[in-house]
Amino acid sequence: MIALVLILSHLLGDFVFQSSKMAENKESNTLYALQHTFIHLILSFLLMFIVMLIDYRFDVFSWQSITAALITGISHFLIDRLLKPLLTKLYKGNYFFIFITDQIMHFLVIVIAVMILTPNYWFGNLVASLYGNGALNKEHIIGLSLAAIFILLTSFTGQLISKLFMSLNQENDVESKEIKIITKESKGVKEEIRESIIYPTVEVNDYGKWIGYFERIIIFTLIILGAYEGILIVVALKTFSRFKQLNEKTFVEKYLLGTLFSVMMALLLGVLFGLIIK
Repeated sequence: MIALVLILSHLLGDFVFQSSKMAENKESNTLYALQHTFIHLILSFLLMFIVMLIDYRFDVFSWQSITAALITGISHFLIDRLLKPLLTKLYKGNYFFIFITDQIMHFLVIVIAVMILTPNYWFGNLVASLYGNGALNKEHIIGLSLAAIFILLTSFTGQLISKLFMSLNQENDVESKEIKIITKESKGVKEEIRESIIYPTVEVNDYGKWIGYFERIIIFTLIILGAYEGILIVVALKTFSRFKQLNEKTFVEKYLLGTLFSVMMALLLGVLFGLIIK
């Protein structure tokens, strides 16, 4: 249970309660990094307290659980201030791989801390509860899992797709540059002027972001209900709304990539949640 609590607090801290200003400056500014860490710690202990109120049998405020929460909270500061700049250099500014590696490190810290501090409780009790004979109710675990999956469906996947487009646009910047040579002649002297023209890249706007949110939520719900044919209707409606733009090759490539990635995440999370509730 403590693992689910810490995972949910991480998702809330990184994708719900983190401002864009904090996200941009926490790597280079200690104050923003400390604020981000403080938010994670507050969320962890707040969720632990809520879980304890829901199920008093769960001793969530044991020294093991508190230590695991402190470790995962402080790890945000260390990863953001020390490891994230190294990732930027390693991946040469590839936002997608930086984002993926950063999130993997955070989840690994949670899993390792909980496994070491509560080896019997974090896994054995979780599995036992899912089968109805543990100290915790299956409904509580499903509730926490659903909250975490909701964030993964919306903000997490949205940022993941955004980072992917940013990385692809960055790689295509070289191809989108054009060198224009202008020749001028003054008093019999020729002069060549080279101008670099950079064509703007298309970014994901707020409308596209919210459409993606609802698209993934609907597909996720359809999977849980077993109404798989409804997924085709959702994708068809989205494609119909962009019908006039499908003649543009660049748009079609980005549209297909974003849609396939979005649907894939909804499918994976739908299957995962289906396994949990069964």
